[in-house]
Amino acid sequence: GRADPDSKDSRGRTPLSWAAENWHLDTVRALIAHGASADIHDHEGQIPLWWVISNHNKRREANGQHADDFQQWLAALGPTHGVEPMTKARRTFLAWASERGDTALVHELLKTTWADPNSIDRYRKTPLVYALEWSHYEIADMLMSGSGDDMNPKHDVVSLKLMVQESRARLLKPFLERYKPDLSNEDESSPIPLMRWALQQADRSTVAILLEHKAGVDGLENGDWFGPCSTAGASANLMLAQARTDGASIPVMDMTIPDGDRATLTALLSHRRQMMALDDGYDGHYS
Repeated sequence: GRADPDSKDSRGRTPLSWAAENWHLDTVRALIAHGASADIHDHEGQIPLWWVISNHNKRREANGQHADDFQQWLAALGPTHGVEPMTKARRTFLAWASERGDTALVHELLKTTWADPNSIDRYRKTPLVYALEWSHYEIADMLMSGSGDDMNPKHDVVSLKLMVQESRARLLKPFLERYKPDLSNEDESSPIPLMRWALQQADRSTVAILLEHKAGVDGLENGDWFGPCSTAGASANLMLAQARTDGASIPVMDMTIPDGDRATLTALLSHRRQMMALDDGYDGHYS
């Protein structure tokens, strides 16, 4: 009754932390029953659960650890406040496991109430982005399709927009080819169309990929296509006179987009790219 269950050693680690690292589940339960906290960070910034997760793969291979046993660890040491824990590098455990390619660990984490496949860390990445970067497609499939509670599976719904916003064209292309999402529906669920995100950043690679996969362009205007790539007011010079009864001038993009003329639109974007490649001394005003 006088021993402190949360006493710390020179590394800031508690008895619960040491019991967790050595996979002594009965000891962990005894400590928790006597008031030990699973949320205390040591001097390395880690909580006790990290010491279980960080050697999950090695322990499973050595001792034939079953999934049911691991779920007992997650239940015993999971966060009590409902907030997903982070590594000392400010990444979630799910993101860490996705980058390492630990399929079994990702599957088990998705079963918890706190692991979130849609969390975005300080590096502006989701677990799915980490999986794609390292070509862990089995994990990517799991994050896309959902795993965990069969009645309410958790799955990724933010990475497509994030890859467009963050100009990750290298990952976006294999993602679209593998999962073939309906990009027109993506526009309906967001106040800003995917194409507008890419255009506002003058990200030509992403624009070309989105066009190839038939992203929605409804509602975009001439300024959306040329504005971000132009100097102030330059888009006003990109008007072509079109003979009409009212004698109005029609922006070139307004003629091609409604007609679905992708070949012409692609040619126009290519022409724009050539203009942007002019000498540095060019004053930026195009006729």
